[in-house]
Amino acid sequence: FTAVSAAQVSNQTVDETVDNDILEISQSDEIISSTVSSENLSSSYLVLDNDADKEDIVVGEEVTWIITASNLGQDTAKNTKVYNKLPQGLKYIKHSTTKGTFNPKTGIWNIGNLSIDDGIVELWITTLASTNGKMINKAYIVTDSENSNINESYEEEEIDVFEPEKK
Repeated sequence: FTAVSAAQVSNQTVDETVDNDILEISQSDEIISSTVSSENLSSSYLVLDNDADKEDIVVGEEVTWIITASNLGQDTAKNTKVYNKLPQGLKYIKHSTTKGTFNPKTGIWNIGNLSIDDGIVELWITTLASTNGKMINKAYIVTDSENSNINESYEEEEIDVFEPEKK
């Protein structure tokens, strides 16, 4: 696993090493609750979540991916970006964010500086299923600052897309 900084992920291009790193990272399916408080952290502490509004859909239906980011650390995370890898078989429809900008061509959500005062920031991406199968949406958060929560910087969400029933 090679760490990457937000400077290595730009809105213009996606470096292939970032994509390879994302594919090589494996995370436990177990959700670990944290009792970390912002008082005892001396750096940024980024938390990333990636969910879908539906787990099972039919070809031709829409699914919305909800990606959230927050910083529970004392220090502001500078130049924070999320790289979101939509799976093949999903067609991009639209998006909205509560902070920053998203480029659907590169998959980069440029959040900018993220402090504890920002709370949870969100990106919603609506897609249309064009093929059936398991679809895995991958998201990876990076910052130019120290992130003391490197273990939760990658998140993936899986849905199942089925063929429509024949009438």
